[in-house]
Amino acid sequence: MTKLAPQQDYRVGIPPHWSLLPLEAEYRRLNKCWQIVSDKATTLSHLQQGQLDLAFLPATSLLSEKDIELALPLGEVYRRSVGTAYLCLSRDESHVFSSIQDRIDDIRRVFAKIMRQYDTDDMIHLIPAIWQELSALGELDLPEKLRMRCTTQAPAWGSLARLMYRMIFGERHFLSNEMLQSCGLEESSVEDSSLMELHCGNRAIASRCTHGKVIDLAELWTDLTGLPFVASVLLKRQELSQAVCSPLLKAAAFAEAKMNIDPSTYLPDILPVDCSGQIIDLADMWKSIGYRLGPNEFKSLRLFLQLVRPLNKTRLNDESLRLRMLRWQRQEAYGSSYLESLA
Repeated sequence: MTKLAPQQDYRVGIPPHWSLLPLEAEYRRLNKCWQIVSDKATTLSHLQQGQLDLAFLPATSLLSEKDIELALPLGEVYRRSVGTAYLCLSRDESHVFSSIQDRIDDIRRVFAKIMRQYDTDDMIHLIPAIWQELSALGELDLPEKLRMRCTTQAPAWGSLARLMYRMIFGERHFLSNEMLQSCGLEESSVEDSSLMELHCGNRAIASRCTHGKVIDLAELWTDLTGLPFVASVLLKRQELSQAVCSPLLKAAAFAEAKMNIDPSTYLPDILPVDCSGQIIDLADMWKSIGYRLGPNEFKSLRLFLQLVRPLNKTRLNDESLRLRMLRWQRQEAYGSSYLESLA
């Protein structure tokens, strides 16, 4: 990779998510020469083609491309539910939802047992042990036509949804659903069945009040693993100089502090409302979100990528992924030392 000069007017891609508004505001405030691209053009292909120099992209992007690297220990971290991503049932299937909750309790016990036995650095033994214990639970006794539909516009949330579907309903249901998903899950094929659908992003937050039965994905991940969920990470296509890295890290530190002390700083002029016309409490939402990746966030990221790796098209073998993780740990150490110097 060539080194990105500190004086260069470079382009930072930030998706137009309410969860990232504080970080975007700090980037604009701290460096006027940066081009902040905050729209749906923030995609992996735009980073690959050089239309962006840095971008916050789904964490699963790290599995698909060898030439794209973690820029700094920065990302979009969820420490509790904020309604950003969830699975909902299309109809009020109380008996189905009750069975799902019982199965989630079983899965929670599996994770608690396995994560007591193995360190999260020991993926070679931890991952197979999790699947072995889950397979021993057997198939969930639910209607054969219970299906899930995922969006392709949110790869990290979609991968987490597929992972949880597999854990909850078992391998047979999962493979059957994957086959239908690849065919498009036509409405006619599911009109007489219970349909679970993934909702994510700003629209999901605004429409949460219309759904009665939901499985919140960030909340479920934290409940099972005891770790925050890392939805996106800051990726680069060129090497960064320290003069470039410093304001990126500083902006994240300032944003996190203000989100807890004075979140009104970041509120938009026109406050968003939900489907019932109520103002969405962005200030409260931001208190559950972070941007800096520390040891727990890296543990969570490694565990998530290893669990969903078989579900995604990936060019990385186990050794390549292990080496990349070691590089990420060095990034985290650098970020931590720099932030300590600000204290």
